[in-house]
Amino acid sequence: MIGFISEKLLIPILDFFYGLVPSYGLAIVALTVVIRIALFPLSAGSIRSARRMKIAQPVMQKRQAEIKSKFSGDPKKQQEELGKLMNEFGSPLAGCLPPDCPNARVIRIVCNPKGLSIR
Repeated sequence: MIGFISEKLLIPILDFFYGLVPSYGLAIVALTVVIRIALFPLSAGSIRSARRMKIAQPVMQKRQAEIKSKFSGDPKKQQEELGKLMNEFGSPLAGCLPPDCPNARVIRIVCNPKGLSIR
């Protein structure tokens, strides 16, 4: 999948930028900017999720402590209540992947700019 995206989409865009500015360094910078702009909606959602979690975290930690003290003798009930708490506030890991997606694509292009195999 990454190979298809790299060969059919990113390499032609990189070649276009190389045609404008005959420097692969500047062409990669321009391609990175294009990728960041294209994936901005995902990144913005991730940032909003992180801000919401930052605000909700103190309340969530207080409720976790209450649940752990209230159901300390019944681990199954404790896990059930903690699960309900996570559903109420949302998962703390929600939105972690989108900011890392552009990095993998850019690293692949920088390491092998023309998409040629070394065989």
